[in-house]
Amino acid sequence: MLTGAPWPIAAWLLGRWARQHDWTFVGSGTFNPLNALEWDIADNPLIRGERAATVSCSWHMGLFERLFQRLVSPDLECREMACAAIGAPACRFVIARA
Repeated sequence: MLTGAPWPIAAWLLGRWARQHDWTFVGSGTFNPLNALEWDIADNPLIRGERAATVSCSWHMGLFERLFQRLVSPDLECREMACAAIGAPACRFVIARA
């Protein structure tokens, strides 16, 4: 169903699915969707307590990018805009055209 829909609709549907199943990829963290293509993960368990000089959530970036590329459009990419490991209050991810 997603692959046949226009990409903005497919992205919205995939974002809705993510909100309903966030425990599968954020565990004990908190998933906060900001819109269909942007969200935060607060208290991200994969980097909890870590300190870094650059964004560090490559696992989540890879997961989101692959999901959106396979199910929505192959020319989408995931970017991490903020990371708790470098002092941000939450890890922020954005899906955008490559």
